[in-house]
Amino acid sequence: MKSLSITICALLMTALFPFWVIADTLEIQKGSYEDLQNRIYESIEHRTGNTNELISEFKRLGGFDADLLLGMANYFKAELNYSEAAWNEAIENYSAAIRYFDSLNEEGRLAITYNNLGLVYSFIGEYDNSLDAYSKALALELDMGDQTAIAETYQNMANIFSAGENYDKALEFHQKALEVFLQERNDIRIAATYNNLATIFARTQKYDEASQNYLNALKTYGNLGMEHEESIVLCNIGSLKTREGSYNEAVIYLERALVILKARGDRIGEARAYSLLADTYAKRNDHQHAIFLHRKALNIATTYSLNDIYIDTKFSLYTTYKSAGNWEKALAAYEGYIKSRDQLLKENPAFAGGVLDKELEHRIIERDRMLQRAQLRERILFGLFVFVGLLAFLAFIIATYRRRIIRSQNEYETVRSKLLKEKFNATAVIDYLNSIREEMIKGNNQNAVSQLDGFSNMMQIMMENSCQQFISLRKEIEFLRSFLDFQKERYNCDIECNIESNVIHNADQVMVPSMLTQSFIEHAFVNSDCAETKPTLNFAFMRRGNVLDVIIENNLNASAESAVLEERHRNLGISMVHHKSSGYKMHRLLNHLGPLHTEVRTVGGREAGHRVRFSLPFMVN
Repeated sequence: MKSLSITICALLMTALFPFWVIADTLEIQKGSYEDLQNRIYESIEHRTGNTNELISEFKRLGGFDADLLLGMANYFKAELNYSEAAWNEAIENYSAAIRYFDSLNEEGRLAITYNNLGLVYSFIGEYDNSLDAYSKALALELDMGDQTAIAETYQNMANIFSAGENYDKALEFHQKALEVFLQERNDIRIAATYNNLATIFARTQKYDEASQNYLNALKTYGNLGMEHEESIVLCNIGSLKTREGSYNEAVIYLERALVILKARGDRIGEARAYSLLADTYAKRNDHQHAIFLHRKALNIATTYSLNDIYIDTKFSLYTTYKSAGNWEKALAAYEGYIKSRDQLLKENPAFAGGVLDKELEHRIIERDRMLQRAQLRERILFGLFVFVGLLAFLAFIIATYRRRIIRSQNEYETVRSKLLKEKFNATAVIDYLNSIREEMIKGNNQNAVSQLDGFSNMMQIMMENSCQQFISLRKEIEFLRSFLDFQKERYNCDIECNIESNVIHNADQVMVPSMLTQSFIEHAFVNSDCAETKPTLNFAFMRRGNVLDVIIENNLNASAESAVLEERHRNLGISMVHHKSSGYKMHRLLNHLGPLHTEVRTVGGREAGHRVRFSLPFMVN
């Protein structure tokens, strides 16, 4: 029974084993592809030492193409080699990854890998291979239309052109990259490009442009809190200060950068900082200190196969020995420099300042042309929107202006009609004619004839004056006298009229609205008993600066209807302003007509008539 139980357990264990394996595989598969990549990147960055074991886990992943997994494994091996500055191994593994990705037509991964391979080649001074790798990456990125990747590759290629002293081409490609990064507001890439542009300007002795771009880069990195990148810019500023002869400032910048680079474990940056610091001390004629620093830079460059730094430092060491008068060591250093330089040129026969494939050059030009056309279309469209908006706004302004003109014109026509009715007051004319008729019925033919003569004279002057908007003050006074003469005949009473003016000598040139006083004195005779009260009317036309004050007084007891007078006064003002200017300015120019004042005159505490006062703009013909 016991052996049977053992046998059953063994069978169950054997049967369940495949399920455990499947479950384990599924667990690895489930999100493990992305997770594994993140774990590898963290391991490389923090140097945990288990990176190779993590990379080997790609072999355990299921559900993916075998070539893809092998390609990813080689790619991450190259990334590990890159972090360790094992350049030859990095080249070998990147190249292996490229073969796998190419067989799968993985354009995105291919472009990234070619870019990284180009970067490694640039570190060891194989610039033709570097430019070739970047060109292949750029061709893929142009096919994919990945703007950020294109800009980054432009930047990498510009560095190669700069190394080949093709500075015009380097500036062109850095500017292309900067345009894209500015559009995408990628501050990290913007800062890097500012730094690279400044380096080119410094090499071409355009120090003001170099300084400004370095400061832009330093400020941006500072805002981002990227201390390591700041150290690279500090190195470049130190180099610039050395060229400008500000050696003490240069030492401060370079030593500050060196501390950061050593703390970060950046051996490439450390080697460059030592070399730049050595150049600065050499310029200060501290040759022993400079030679010591050159040797430290050479040791790092030799250990990590940094051929470009090695060659530059060899030449700097030669110039330092030469300045120090140590001709024997200077000659040995120069021979070492020539040997290394010739070897580098031999390994890079195609590299002569950087040469692009003609087809790729054409594609870059075509892409730039398309971008320019797109920007031009965008600007034209924006311009059209602005133009249409301006047209709409202008149409609105014109329509508003026209509405005001029409409204003003309508108002003027209404006022004109009212003023005309006031000048030819039908009720008053009928009253005048009835008065003549009554005299004729009574048999007072002489009175009737006198009234008719006065009425005829008044109407003649009224007809003449009403055809004009403005008449001379003299004509206004003449009309006033004819109007009062008629009233004398009508009421058969003596009317006293006093007219004063300080411009009477110039009354033919002073202009006033036609029949100005009629509408203001006509009401004085309405409901007034002229037989009981001897009518007395006083008129004053007094100039006061640019204003003509008009005062009309009477001793009649007929109440002044202020509302009626106010309306007549306003109509008079609108009529005057409309005649002199456009309707748009009417309400502003209406202020030229002074306000109307009506008041009761009193003598000995008793009501003794009324007074009307207002002002006109003083106008001279």
